[in-house]
Amino acid sequence: MLNLISMLKWILTPKLKSIKPRIEPWVTSNQDKRILEIVLTRMRIGHTRLTHSFLFTRSDPPSCACAAPLTVHHVLSCPRHDLIRSSLSSAPSLGDSADGVKCLFQYLSSTSMEILQNGAKVF
Repeated sequence: MLNLISMLKWILTPKLKSIKPRIEPWVTSNQDKRILEIVLTRMRIGHTRLTHSFLFTRSDPPSCACAAPLTVHHVLSCPRHDLIRSSLSSAPSLGDSADGVKCLFQYLSSTSMEILQNGAKVF
């Protein structure tokens, strides 16, 4: 019964379901460094310092230099970074693909995105 309830919640919650269609362990949640695991998790849930720090400072939500609202989805698809994305071996991904996650870290490093608090160096 509990498994059925969990599955129904998962199906009805489109945010995580869009990157992980089934309830099962993440194959890619085994990064060598804890900080990489934190970055990956925050990107997956859509709550990063870059996109959500305005909630703590009571300021307006951030915008990208291209004038779009700054969200995790936009960070991964911003036209300003098309050249960087095209140079990667595959698309940066929040899903459970090892290649996609590796490219995600390369992409974040190349774009100098400050995902963590206090500008902590990740890459």
